[in-house]
Amino acid sequence: MLRILNLSSILLCFLVTFVSSEKILFLTPVTFTSESHLFQALTQGLAERGHEITVITSAASPSRLPPNVTEIVPVSVDSLVGIFGSVFEMREKGRLEVMSSFDFESMLSLSRQIYKVAKFQEAVKQPYDLIIMNGMANEAFLGVAHRIGAPFILMTTMPSPATLIQATGNYLPSASVPYPMWEFTDKMTFAERFLNFFLGAAMDLVQRYVLDPKYEEIYRENLGEDVPGAEDILRNVSLIFMNTHISLNAPRPNLPDTIEIGGLHCRHSKPLPKVK
Repeated sequence: MLRILNLSSILLCFLVTFVSSEKILFLTPVTFTSESHLFQALTQGLAERGHEITVITSAASPSRLPPNVTEIVPVSVDSLVGIFGSVFEMREKGRLEVMSSFDFESMLSLSRQIYKVAKFQEAVKQPYDLIIMNGMANEAFLGVAHRIGAPFILMTTMPSPATLIQATGNYLPSASVPYPMWEFTDKMTFAERFLNFFLGAAMDLVQRYVLDPKYEEIYRENLGEDVPGAEDILRNVSLIFMNTHISLNAPRPNLPDTIEIGGLHCRHSKPLPKVK
């Protein structure tokens, strides 16, 4: 009897280990190197737990990947530089320069180019248990998440804008939550609150009636006309991971499905070399 119990325990442990391994797709085809540090940290952690990972990214990992991680780079990160302009120039002129210098037509062209890459097409036809997407500038690939049909998580490497957060049913009060691209804090004057509200409302309209229709056109060209609109797909998001922390960012009234993961990419420091 004891032998039977021991054998059953061993089999149970084996089955638990077996079923806990999942196929996960990191759908981040438009990602800068600075953003990739956050995604690579999560990729590494999931790979160490035995999951089978497929990563679609424009920022290739600089280090050797584990055997259970497959990386696909449909376009290089260099192709993104001209779309967003010079980071150093934007820093001098202010954060709004990011939006004014954004080359939307080039972004659309790049997204179409990604869809035509054979390895990308092959990867997105596979079944997955979970999809983790870059929540910024990757709306042209929301249709892929819908077609695969697996639960999906959005990750943002900055405070998520209200246009994204509201997909979970959470509407951020513009009187106290600064728009991410604006240099305001949670302590705003009346004029700043008005500008913060105006910018948030304007970006919401631009996202819905200018950007999303173009993104939808791209994924429907490649996946079929029956794919729902971006807003409808986003309503099915399971979680939003946001690279923020209460010690560094203004407080936000987040719902439980919006999780702050600031510091996820940090590692324990290595000892300094001894100086003779």
